[in-house]
Formats: sequence, C-alpha cells, structure tokens
Amino acid sequence: MTIKKLRQKAGLSQEQLAERSGLSLRTIQRAEGNNQLSPASTQILASFFGVDQASLKSPVIQLGHGQTADTDSRMARHRAAQLIIFVVTFFVCVSQWLAYYAYTAPGDNDASLGTILGIMAQIGVAAAILAALFNLAKVTFVWSYYITTSVFVICAIALGIWTEDFAGSPSYQLLFPSLYTLMALCLLLIHMVQIALSLKGETVIITSKRLQH
Repeated sequence: MTIKKLRQKAGLSQEQLAERSGLSLRTIQRAEGNNQLSPASTQILASFFGVDQASLKSPVIQLGHGQTADTDSRMARHRAAQLIIFVVTFFVCVSQWLAYYAYTAPGDNDASLGTILGIMAQIGVAAAILAALFNLAKVTFVWSYYITTSVFVICAIALGIWTEDFAGSPSYQLLFPSLYTLMALCLLLIHMVQIALSLKGETVIITSKRLQH
C-alpha cells in the first residue's frame, strides 16, 4: 500500500502526518510523489504505520486497463521482449553496415576470419553490456516501444518493395543501414528514458487488457 493510501486510511492530512511522524512536510510530499526516501525516513514511516519497509517502496503506476496483479511478471516479460528486439535490431544494423562496406570496397576487403570473428565478439560484448544495463530498468513502456518497432519494420518492408528496381545503386545500399541505425537509436532513446525514470525511483508500466493476458 502506498504512503498516501496509508495516510488517508489513518484519516490524516499531510501536515498531520509530518507533525506526528517527526518528518518534514516536504519529505511527506516527496514520499507521496513516488520519489525515493532515505532509509531513515522509510524506517520512520514504516514504524508509524506499523508496516514492513518493503511495502513502502515506490508503487507501480499503471497506465491502462486491468488490475495490478502479477505486474512484476508482466514487466519482466515485456523487458525480455524489448531486450530481444533491441539486440536483434543492433545486430541487423551492424550487418547492414558490414554489407555496405563490402559493397563499396569489395577489392580492399582482405580481413581474415579471425579478424571478423573478433569484431563480432566485440559487438556481442557491447550488446550484452547494453542488455544488462537495460534489464535494470524498473520502468517499462509497452505501446511506445512496440509501435516504434512495428513502424520501422513496416517501413523496411515497404522500402524493400518500392525500391526493388534500384537494388544495384549505391543509394539503395545505404538506405537500409541508415534505416536500421535510426531504428536502433529510437529504441535506445526509449531505453534511456526508462532507465532515467527508474533512477528517480518510479515504476511505470503502460499496458492494455490484451497485453496483460
């Protein structure tokens, strides 16, 4: 239960809670605004209401329909899906640029198998680090992430059909590396926003009834 609901259940105003708990009014306002409290303030409020400290952590702010049951489980599934989408996009983007390089300089491409495997290993390590970082985010945007992915996939298919007659031109070879780079950057931006909100101590999930089942 949130601090606000506990306060309302006790029939107290913010000012009364601050006075009786010994905390400042600003601290109470921050607590109800989903900002992280210091361990000492959390302990004081937990003792005042007679609840466990863990129950006073930032609540889930659910934007959408349905109940909050199994929210953590749904968020874990959505985070896993987002990471898979991002890593796949990352590798597709890199492969497109490698293909573009091979197209523009076919005669100069004398890289050994070991060199290529080394480059791919570095890419894999970078992707793993990014995936681990993004997995720490407690914030999950569902619609914005999936819609962004869908729009770029549809655009890639449409561009592939519309530009088929120009498949041998240099501009065609540059088109898809640029598209997937833009897609990776957009997904990366969403991840950064999620991480930034997580650092503020908020937990947000945007869902719909269909996504919850």
